[in-house]
Amino acid sequence: MIEYLKLVKDIIENGNDHDYRNGVRRSLFNRQLNFDLSEKFPAVTTRKITFENPFAEILWFLSGSTNTKDLLELGATVNFWNKWEDENGDIGSLYGGSWRSAPNNTGKSTYDYKYDTDVLMGTPEDIISVFDNMSSSRAELISMCRYYHSSKVDQIGNLLYNLQKNPYSTRHRVSTFIPEWQGDERLSPIDNINRGKGGITPCASLLHFTVCCKDGKDHLSLHVSHLSSDVMIGLPYNIAQYALLTILVANEVNMNVGNLYYTLNDVHIYKDQIDTVMESGFLDRVPYELPTIKVNKDKSIFNVRLDDIEVVGYKSHPFFKLPIS
Repeated sequence: MIEYLKLVKDIIENGNDHDYRNGVRRSLFNRQLNFDLSEKFPAVTTRKITFENPFAEILWFLSGSTNTKDLLELGATVNFWNKWEDENGDIGSLYGGSWRSAPNNTGKSTYDYKYDTDVLMGTPEDIISVFDNMSSSRAELISMCRYYHSSKVDQIGNLLYNLQKNPYSTRHRVSTFIPEWQGDERLSPIDNINRGKGGITPCASLLHFTVCCKDGKDHLSLHVSHLSSDVMIGLPYNIAQYALLTILVANEVNMNVGNLYYTLNDVHIYKDQIDTVMESGFLDRVPYELPTIKVNKDKSIFNVRLDDIEVVGYKSHPFFKLPIS
């Protein structure tokens, strides 16, 4: 993870300081990272991280839930959304809602094809169960089921369907940022949630998947466009979770995994973190060899759980605590 270490150095040495809503931060604009996922898993090794929380969060997003009770049930050990949830644990119209239930203002289904309406009723999980022994893929069946929820757009279901039907398209996108769901920065998270908005603006605003054929095999890559990144605390977990997402989608559509490309717009380190970073000797740490990852390929992307995922051979420098702004 030399790329990550270089980014931290770049911000500390070349960043600009300015006030923000939760403290003074040193930041730069527009940096890019690139990780080859075909052999190794991109885990930050210069400061120990754990994987259950970022992995559980991705599974939570994929489930379509926006309630933190479900996040904890999926295995997260910390509710890191507690600043942006209401009294019921809901974070408003954000990630899981965007991915699985985005607004469909046309009122029409995404696809126009015929099928047996007596059979294809129910949730995506019901469809998978009914068609377990049929030739249609899980991804196609999920998308077919989505017809019955025409007031919403299941972007993940559409993504899986289109990756199989038209893999070399340039339109394999999932938008986390929904303009009509953007909260007002002048209001509290609770007030925004009560108005049908998100408790906070999503940072990972756009996911763009692409497929290329190498040596006769399709390889799936993901480009993440990240609005704002807390490089010391948030980014190591974001890299791990979107690498996992790329692998899960590739497994679902029976492709090899390619690269994770990360475009970071506002990259920053809070000023009250910089002294801790410098005193820890973090900038002089030499990254260890990257680990690998094992994922149960027999599970649907919507049924994978933490015990189906194993990071193998992860070795890191010691953890040190950072102030959270």
